[in-house]
Amino acid sequence: MVDANVVASPPPFAFWQRDVFWRNSVNFGETRFTPFARTDLGAAGQPHNAADPRIAVIAATNSEVAAFLVWSRMPVARFAPDGTLTLSDQRYRNPVVADRFTVVAGPAK
Repeated sequence: MVDANVVASPPPFAFWQRDVFWRNSVNFGETRFTPFARTDLGAAGQPHNAADPRIAVIAATNSEVAAFLVWSRMPVARFAPDGTLTLSDQRYRNPVVADRFTVVAGPAK
């Protein structure tokens, strides 16, 4: 059995369709569900890095990161080469709203 989290939400003006966001312990992805076609969640995906130990170190000294981790159901972490952390929520990665659901923090000290 695979441990997975799946969230589905209707896009505007298309209540019969759903944007489906999935993740397992390592990867995440998204697809579109419609009742008229088969939905494949796919086996591939991108790594979400949510279990990276550097996140906990940064959250211990950064209240914005700590608060974001309490709120986010589907966190996605990216580290820049200099160690800067960018946290986003998988459900809100659309470029229209992504900047309102992203936290950037300097490297752990």
